[in-house]
Amino acid sequence: MKKQIPQWIYETDATLDQREEAEGKTFGFKYLVEGIAEAYAMISPQKDNYFEVKIPITQKSDPYGWILFSILFLLIAGGIAIWYVRRK
Repeated sequence: MKKQIPQWIYETDATLDQREEAEGKTFGFKYLVEGIAEAYAMISPQKDNYFEVKIPITQKSDPYGWILFSILFLLIAGGIAIWYVRRK
């Protein structure tokens, strides 16, 4: 995760806590996020990322993995379809 505050933080920030300006925005959230970003910058100023996750990937052929993945995918898709039909 790169050390960069997303643009949407600034777009959804309300500088004044007035009803007209704050409609659909968050008052003070920008300052909270900037404070957290500054704290991370003080802890590790030389790094470009907040954290890094390395996932080793190996080339194994496992037929049971694909079968399990397919069954799981079908169960999830079926559950979503049933939920959608019942919702209407």
